[in-house]
Amino acid sequence: MNNLSVDKKLLYGELRKVGISNFLESNMLGEVYFMLSLKCNLRCKVCAWWGKSGPCRNKAFLRKYPPVLTTKELMRFAREILSYNPHRVTFSGGEPLFNKKWYYLAKFFKENAVKVSLTTNGVFLLKEFERVTKVVDEINLSLGGPPSILSVIRDNRRQHFKDIMQGLIKLSSFKRNNNNRPSLRILYTISSLSYKHMHELVEFMEDNDIAIDRYHFQHLMFIDEPTFKKQKEVFSKEFNVARCDLWRGYTFPPLNLDFDFFKKEIGKLYKLNNVSFSPDLKAQELESYYRFNRGALGYNRYCTAPWHQIDIMPNGDIYTCHDLFIGNLREENFKDIWNGEISRKLRFRLTRKLFPGCKGCFYHYSERSR
Repeated sequence: MNNLSVDKKLLYGELRKVGISNFLESNMLGEVYFMLSLKCNLRCKVCAWWGKSGPCRNKAFLRKYPPVLTTKELMRFAREILSYNPHRVTFSGGEPLFNKKWYYLAKFFKENAVKVSLTTNGVFLLKEFERVTKVVDEINLSLGGPPSILSVIRDNRRQHFKDIMQGLIKLSSFKRNNNNRPSLRILYTISSLSYKHMHELVEFMEDNDIAIDRYHFQHLMFIDEPTFKKQKEVFSKEFNVARCDLWRGYTFPPLNLDFDFFKKEIGKLYKLNNVSFSPDLKAQELESYYRFNRGALGYNRYCTAPWHQIDIMPNGDIYTCHDLFIGNLREENFKDIWNGEISRKLRFRLTRKLFPGCKGCFYHYSERSR
């Protein structure tokens, strides 16, 4: 993605498909991410939030985003965004099950026919089992690898996997008696620590008869240090953003892996019918992506996220692009935020040119044709 120019024809075509004709505004929402707490009980080393370069390691950052939203404020906001017909709401974090308010929001959206998704590390799945199975349509279980490498990928190690497995065993039994609901998807972050163990995790889950609907392998979304500096410069100059704490969490050095082994491992997974990758890199692209940090060059150059996706921080700040906050739900009505000055400026910018950091962002590759 050295060329940051936008493919306007494809971008405008995608926006028209969902009924957007004024390209500076949006009258819809696709996915809403609620991060009600940044607190997490695990320390996965490549986590963009709690990993070694993640912002949550900084106490000053956590003090900026305390979980201060009241249930009343959250419910008011939930009612506001219903008119934008969100396709899905996802509760994530941190570990979302730390904050009990998630359940009341989820129940509200479930009652209003909005799909509810939960992204969790699974440690509290057994403890919160009744609530989860009552309102959640889709569980995304974030696992960095099979138990054989947990001591490598996490600071707090094997003791949590027993709790996770107990929850998965109970969930699998529940699914078999309830039309395979809720769906269960494994989110596996590929990194230098885990890329040799992807198929091992699939085999482990099958051997333990865990009812996994899909394995979604996420290539490490990262930018290198020079790209991070360029991203900071652009945000400072164009949007007066003083800090890029969130982007810092996605900053890793390029990796020189055993690419022959990597290709074989991915080849084995492609033979399975319940496996997907993001981005969907071909074997010949792996070295360019990891060793030289060139991004997934085969993907179309545009991003639609600022027209359909939002993330809500624990203090009510809303962003659709890392570190670029478009408003706060405690201070403004959503309609004024969603098509306000910053939102419009961001959309205008992305009709002309991508950001340097886009090559390390999930939203650029999500549900994207090549």
